Amino acid sequence: MWNWHTGWGPWGWLGMSVSMVIFWGLVIWGIVVLARYLTTPAPQAAFSDQRSKSPDTILAERFARGEIDDREYAHKREMLRFDDPGAHNAGVEETSHEREVETVAR
Repeated sequence: MWNWHTGWGPWGWLGMSVSMVIFWGLVIWGIVVLARYLTTPAPQAAFSDQRSKSPDTILAERFARGEIDDREYAHKREMLRFDDPGAHNAGVEETSHEREVETVAR
């Protein structure tokens, strides 16, 4: 009636089972990869704000975080002024603390 005794036999069932596991594994892997791609920020986006800041601003931030001391700050700032005299006033206002550091360094 249903012809159960012909067809693929046990190898057919085994092949179909293995291919189903492979298929669903690839579907789940694709979903995971897509989710990671959509939720991970682009590598260049992490550094984009660093490129838009002037060297004086980056130096002042390093000094404010305590990464460099007053002498190193004053020395590097003078180097920046010597290399590019117009860069000092490029959107950066000098604070009273920076003026004090400059007078101490001189």
